[in-house]
Amino acid sequence: MLHLLPALLAPATFHALPPVPAPQADPTAHARPNAADPAHGAAQDLFQVRLERMGELCRHPKDQGLARVFGLLQARLAELPGEVPGAPPIDPAWIALAGDLSAAAKSVRFGFKPGADINGMEPPFYMSLSVHNESEAAASALEGRVLAVLRSLGAPEFESGAQGLMALPGTPMPVHFGATGSDLRLDVDAAAGGDAAPLALGDELLPKGARALLSMQFDYAPLVAMMMEQIERDDPRAAQLIGGIVQRFGLDELSIHLASASDAERSYAVTRFPGFAETLRANGMAVDGTLTTSDFSIVPRDATWAAVSKANVAGMFEALLGLARDAMAMQGMEGDPVEMIAGMTGFNLRDDFISILGDTYGMYASDTTGGGGMMSTVLFMQVRDAERAIETRERLDEMLNGVAALQMQGYMQVRAWSEDGVDYATMMFPGLPVPMEPTIAITDQWMFVGASSGAAVEAVRQARTPGAPNLLDHPALRAQLPGGIAGIQSLSFQDSARYVRDGYGSMRMVASALANGVRSRLDGMRDAGQVLPPFQELVQGVQATVTVGRTMGNDWVIESRADASMVVSMTALCGWLQSNGVMLALPMLAGVGASQQAIARDVPSEVYTDF
Repeated sequence: MLHLLPALLAPATFHALPPVPAPQADPTAHARPNAADPAHGAAQDLFQVRLERMGELCRHPKDQGLARVFGLLQARLAELPGEVPGAPPIDPAWIALAGDLSAAAKSVRFGFKPGADINGMEPPFYMSLSVHNESEAAASALEGRVLAVLRSLGAPEFESGAQGLMALPGTPMPVHFGATGSDLRLDVDAAAGGDAAPLALGDELLPKGARALLSMQFDYAPLVAMMMEQIERDDPRAAQLIGGIVQRFGLDELSIHLASASDAERSYAVTRFPGFAETLRANGMAVDGTLTTSDFSIVPRDATWAAVSKANVAGMFEALLGLARDAMAMQGMEGDPVEMIAGMTGFNLRDDFISILGDTYGMYASDTTGGGGMMSTVLFMQVRDAERAIETRERLDEMLNGVAALQMQGYMQVRAWSEDGVDYATMMFPGLPVPMEPTIAITDQWMFVGASSGAAVEAVRQARTPGAPNLLDHPALRAQLPGGIAGIQSLSFQDSARYVRDGYGSMRMVASALANGVRSRLDGMRDAGQVLPPFQELVQGVQATVTVGRTMGNDWVIESRADASMVVSMTALCGWLQSNGVMLALPMLAGVGASQQAIARDVPSEVYTDF
């Protein structure tokens, strides 16, 4: 389940996680759950979520220790009040009810009511929560338990309400509660949202027979409408500019549909952005073509993680430039921002940089480029004209050195050097213990930026060696690409087996903390046992995490495949954080920055020109 996080964040995560064979279905038929449009004063769901029972998430044999921890939480929580001085006792029935509600399958629907009188204390939202049970009798029994707890807390009695539910009196918005069929429902002004189609658990791209786990639908439209309404009241001019951005990029129609499932070996996820491919085409940002085998040739076979994507760089640049022109027009200014910057710096973003870039880019870390950790990271971009790219880099070197000489007093320099006929430029920090040496290299087709000089050198060697083993030769990647790379425009890969090994020690500490946390001082029989399986058992058969993105009709679709075990995913995350410890470097960089400022105060200002 952890591999779903990137897909939940935003369309910017187009190179996040894996693929399944793509059937020729009609992807344009995905409609929103309710057709209401906030722009016309009607309510629309912000999101709907349906989650299966907690037990479904820990069904894998490697997750049984984690399942035992969850099973012992109620008993541990019941003990806590007696261990905290002065804490009031908690009725065990409350804890048992909270545990059962948390573990049950459930659905949530939430939305905004445009035009709500917030100043008049009218709540601007509606919500419906349904807890799914196995039968009507189970739902009725759960209703009785909830009512008993509410009465013990002194809550007012419910009255007869609509649709067979009970109504809570004296609230600023209608609140209804009760069992209906096999569901236990809590509605807060749910009628304001109108009727909505039930959220299905699944997607036609998910493998048949896999257990459905999660389904989610998130629509930005009501959120954008509410924000625009507030901005319009506060600053109409800003609303005009932001409204142009919203319309240009289709943010008022952007939505995310996600479905997840698993089987004995893998977890799967399909994330759709309905209509977003058409939005990219309409704004000139859609990329032509798909990834080919040659696009992967520059990524070494021993990559520990990698992301490769196609992008219309020129189209995105022009779209952003259009926003800049709109902002200037709002201020009564005219002209081309690119030309204005060129006039001040002598550097033309469009001609000197954007025009020389191709449509393939990405990042990776590998053993070849430095051991597979953070300092082996390489960023790469395709170039159309290597000679012009080198000229641009040399001009930027001069500009940076000029600024550094004046502002950094020689403590930052860009130095050029060569190896095997390839020119490199490394950003150095003479006299300061900065733990980075970012290095740029340009070949006839690619521009590389390495986290270290060694990473850049090895990246160039990989690219200049015909037939060198590359990412597509990695068996873990091939196992998660049953349909190959045909038709895909982005791919990301994580060698989960490698990261599980790296993260096992840290995860063992987490497992010990969980095991100790649910143990009892008085009852020695209450023990979760081995929360984390033995090392050899955990690493056995670990599946890589792979994600591909592609255009299907008018939709942008991300398909993900990862290991079925939640514990494996958590351990791999620990390993990735250890190997790519960016957060560990930040305190050092902050200290270097502070020391450089202190030096600048004490050292006489000089201009360093002998670079």
